[in-house]
Amino acid sequence: MKKSVLSVLLMVSLLTACNQRKSTADFVSGTHEYEWEDSATYKGEWLNGQPHGEGTMVFENGDKYTGEWKYGEKSGKGVYIFAKTKNKYDGEFKHNVPEGEGVFTFSNGDKYTGEFSANKPNGRGQFIHADGSYEKGVFKDGKLNGNSDCSSMDKSGNIYTGDFVRGMKSGEGKMDYLNGDSYTGDWYNNKAHGYGKYYYANGCRYEGHFANGVASGYGVYTWDDGECYRGEFQNDQMHGQGAIYDAEGNVIESGIYSNGVLVGQLDERRETKDDGSERSERSDDDNYYSEDEIM
Repeated sequence: MKKSVLSVLLMVSLLTACNQRKSTADFVSGTHEYEWEDSATYKGEWLNGQPHGEGTMVFENGDKYTGEWKYGEKSGKGVYIFAKTKNKYDGEFKHNVPEGEGVFTFSNGDKYTGEFSANKPNGRGQFIHADGSYEKGVFKDGKLNGNSDCSSMDKSGNIYTGDFVRGMKSGEGKMDYLNGDSYTGDWYNNKAHGYGKYYYANGCRYEGHFANGVASGYGVYTWDDGECYRGEFQNDQMHGQGAIYDAEGNVIESGIYSNGVLVGQLDERRETKDDGSERSERSDDDNYYSEDEIM
């Protein structure tokens, strides 16, 4: 989330003390207008010397609340406008703070719509930014925190659907990239991490292990013509022991790779053929790299 709804909402709670005012006027109940010595004013309904019912209070710092009151507290539906930032909260209040359904609109066009509890976005909601990006789903303490029904889109148009933990993509999820690529699998702290499948728009694909957003560990990379590499990866490169197969499963080459380049052969043992010539055989089976290993 680009801006913290929580940090702004805390400003509302800081004004709580200003709301719990009693009038020194000679009226007790009814509809009246009153100004305190610090220049704060209230115009509306009163009960026993406290705002109660419908009314508008303008605070000494210029902030303004219009809505329902109960025994001197903001309670029910109302609109709170921050004078300095021009941010606005329109929704339900309880004990002077947002509680229930509401909309918090930032002066830059960002907007959160959804449930509030304990003065924070808690429950189902959506945060839509002025640049078109968004976060939707279940919020906890102002951050997305839920299972696969949560989603987000960044300003580039890449869409993620899946698990969030404290505002971070963590757990299982799918990212559909604007360029046509997609990734489905494990995530940790906003990066592909664990087991996953990455499909490229050009027809290539990778299935295997990821670490910190890149292919690392054992995996299978398949080109669009059906040839594939099975083996170890590091930083998105063939790195370690592996083999390249054609579309029919025949070995094209195998050995030790470093940063995508074959740099060495596997250990070999030599056997003597019936005609007396020597035959070399790799110490590992050519079919050692099976798809079962990436599961």
